[in-house]
Amino acid sequence: MCKAGRCTFEEFKKETGKLNELEAYRQLTARAAQNGYRVNKVVYRGYGAPDRLQAMHDQAIESRTKLQLERATEEQAQNLEDFKLNAMMNRAARRRTEQNTEVETEIELARKRQEAERRNRQQDAETADAVRKQSDERERQHLGALKDLGVDLTLYLTQGRADRVIELRGGKGVSPHVHLDPRTVERNGT
Repeated sequence: MCKAGRCTFEEFKKETGKLNELEAYRQLTARAAQNGYRVNKVVYRGYGAPDRLQAMHDQAIESRTKLQLERATEEQAQNLEDFKLNAMMNRAARRRTEQNTEVETEIELARKRQEAERRNRQQDAETADAVRKQSDERERQHLGALKDLGVDLTLYLTQGRADRVIELRGGKGVSPHVHLDPRTVERNGT
């Protein structure tokens, strides 16, 4: 227990419960024993102050209580604001995550579509190539059969396409000098 002159008022108030114990009054119990008395119990009934000092004390208590309430109110307001901000940040993070997931899903779908289109084009090209090879093979077999029958394949293959064939003949050792305009040849067909 601090002595009244050596501690603050707040410290004194905190330790007033010790004033009900005999240990706080060693000097009193020792003097009483010297005089033939024995002190069994001490009861602290509070402290008194002049009215003016008591009014100041009451006002100080009221001010401290008011400040404590204001601080508690402000702390609650700050905690509420922190809670709201955290909730907003969490929602924003969830939205970003959802948007990222959606974008990733769209990218994955686009990649799969491109892959499917590429496979389809490749299959179409392979199918067209196989059809062309089959057609070429049938044509070779047909031409081979015609050749075996003795058909002149050059005449057969150029038949009906004479408009594209230009034959120039000259004498021995003489090379003809000819200039063909491709536009004229195509337009006239001769």
